[in-house]
Amino acid sequence: MIGIMKSLLIFLLTFPAILFSQQATVDSLQSLLDKTSDQKEQARLMNLLADGYKGVDPMKTREFAEKAYGIGSKLNNKQIQADALHKKGLSYYYLDSYDTAISYYRQSLMMADGIKDSSLTAQAYSGIGNVYRLQGVNDTALFYLQKALEIYTEQKDQKNIAAALSTIGDTYLYAGDYDKALDDYNQALGIARKIKDKYREAFCLSSIGNNYFMRGDFPSTKRIWSPEAWEQLQARMPKCMITRKRSKRTCARSTLRSRRKTNTIHLSFTPAWPTFTNARMKMTAR
Repeated sequence: MIGIMKSLLIFLLTFPAILFSQQATVDSLQSLLDKTSDQKEQARLMNLLADGYKGVDPMKTREFAEKAYGIGSKLNNKQIQADALHKKGLSYYYLDSYDTAISYYRQSLMMADGIKDSSLTAQAYSGIGNVYRLQGVNDTALFYLQKALEIYTEQKDQKNIAAALSTIGDTYLYAGDYDKALDDYNQALGIARKIKDKYREAFCLSSIGNNYFMRGDFPSTKRIWSPEAWEQLQARMPKCMITRKRSKRTCARSTLRSRRKTNTIHLSFTPAWPTFTNARMKMTAR
């Protein structure tokens, strides 16, 4: 119950800013879509819109993905089709239909491999890895996530390298390997700062705070998270942390268990949160 209450609190604190940013993004993409008559560009924008709606309205994600796939089929464009299949998988992923999600991810992977599109291949590997991560099949999750990381490294795609390292860190975190998780988070944080990706920087700082929290290292958690967030957390700490009826680490782990799926709901716990929201708005404007 405490874990659920805490997740709800964090969600309520962060959701308005996240929703505003995502809505601005989809509005911009929709405007571009309305203005173009080129079918290939329409399909590209539809796939981007599908991605933009994924955490807000998964049915919209599926709707745009199906439209993009239809255009891709008409044009016999495998790249558009492979991306659309992945986006359809995302819609099921966010609706907790993991078997269906992984089926679409695998279809996307097969098509991406067929046209030798390494970016789409890496995207599919990441999607498959994320499903296994949520299901707690950590070894298989790491296999696919590492394959995605290898491709991004070959491409020197720093933004996606940071994202992949961060997700790999999450996998290690919930497997209880805190040191490996922390190493991946710190690598991702260094890259995010180098390329000035404020969104990823904020996410990594929050993940590092979660890492210390799950270890039961509350002084380090307090150092990473904002003072306001720490005060809110202290007020809601399980009684076992005070009475010591259970270990601090056990209590901390149970408190953060519900964070496995989303990569955004815990971001208000980092001092970089204001910068994160501003950076997302700037990205939308481009």
